[in-house]
Amino acid sequence: MTKNREGIIAKQLDSAYVHERSYSWQKVKNWRFVVCNVAGYTPGERARSPFFGSLVLEKDGKYLGNVGSGFNEWELRKFKDMFSDAPKIPKPYSDLVVGEAYTAARLKTEVLVKYYQLTDSGVMRFPVFVASS
Repeated sequence: MTKNREGIIAKQLDSAYVHERSYSWQKVKNWRFVVCNVAGYTPGERARSPFFGSLVLEKDGKYLGNVGSGFNEWELRKFKDMFSDAPKIPKPYSDLVVGEAYTAARLKTEVLVKYYQLTDSGVMRFPVFVASS
C-alpha cells in the first residue's frame, strides 16, 4: 500500500538525536514527478537576467507552480531561444496566482519536474527541473 508520506529518516544506529542538523540523521525525501506544459516564464535577475527566472507550469489547464532550479547553462540558453521564437499569448493565470509578473508563451515542449509535495491549493512545493522533451 502506498502512503503519501514526506519520506524516511536514515540514521546511524549508535547516534543520539540532536536538535540541529547532523550527518548522523538524514531525511530521505519522497520526491514525486510530473510532466507539465510550459505556460510562460518570469524574468531573470542578477546572473539569470540574460535568460529567465523560472518557468510557469500547468497541467490539464491548472496552474502547478514555477520551477527555477535544476537548469544547466545549455538548458537556460535552449529555453531562452525557444521563448524568443514562441508566440506570446494572453496570460492564462493572473500575476497574483503566479506570485509575480510573467510573460505567457506557448511552447511545444513538456518538462519533467520533481517536487516534494503539493500545497492545499495544488501548487508544487520545492519543484526542480529534471528534463524537457
